[in-house]
Amino acid sequence: MKRIALLLCIVWLASAPASAQKFISMEDKAFNWGAKLGFNSTFPVINSLKVNEVEAEDVTVKYKVGYMAALFCRVNIERFFLQPGVSWHLTEGEIHYAIPYENTLSTDLADAGNIQQENRLALKTRSVEVPVLIGYNLVKKGPYALSLMAGPNLNTTIRYVTIPALPTCIPGI
Repeated sequence: MKRIALLLCIVWLASAPASAQKFISMEDKAFNWGAKLGFNSTFPVINSLKVNEVEAEDVTVKYKVGYMAALFCRVNIERFFLQPGVSWHLTEGEIHYAIPYENTLSTDLADAGNIQQENRLALKTRSVEVPVLIGYNLVKKGPYALSLMAGPNLNTTIRYVTIPALPTCIPGI
């Protein structure tokens, strides 16, 4: 269903007539609106990780590409403007780590404590943001524009999912 909706949007955008001059011209309208689509990625920095009060080893993070979609409108008042909007974000990632534990079944004392339990934790987050920006147009000539914006951004997480994988035992070196 998602793919059909995406395909319909692409066909609709491709079939809309537009000329290059009209597309890049800056008209002084009282009200503008727009949409944004994009990709994002999370880059968490994990210095240490404890699971059940045991320090994890070999912590690595796998980054995955996420997606975002947004709608916004702009109310122009001379060089100032108010730009509220709403955006939806999907981010994903995985954390791989190993938990060492004592090998009490081993008869060889040299091998005791060398077995690690490798784990994976998959993260998926869906969130909605509602920014309300106030801006000032520094440059607004021809097809060029430069503006400065500031304002609050309300953010709420709709769904946060962590999926632990089944652990596997890896013999140590």
